[in-house]
Amino acid sequence: MDEQISPDRLQGQLIAYTVLLEAVLRTLPAQSLKSIRSDFQTNGSEVEGHLLNTPGTEAMLDAYRSTVESTQELLTKIHQQAIFRDSAAGRL
Repeated sequence: MDEQISPDRLQGQLIAYTVLLEAVLRTLPAQSLKSIRSDFQTNGSEVEGHLLNTPGTEAMLDAYRSTVESTQELLTKIHQQAIFRDSAAGRL
């Protein structure tokens, strides 16, 4: 079966992926989230550096930067909630 990927289908898959990822991240302890945030920030900057040295459009780079920024915001929010949750439960 030859399936074609449409922008709407891809967007739907990305939304589903994001919802699943967020649900998994919310189950992790605050200390694990701290490490994940740090690693994500490092890796995001490293990948951006590689993208700057490869052929591609400015739109692609802008989309990548936007995705990294929104993911960092999400990780920060979830990490702060985990700190509060773990502190209230006496795990910090």
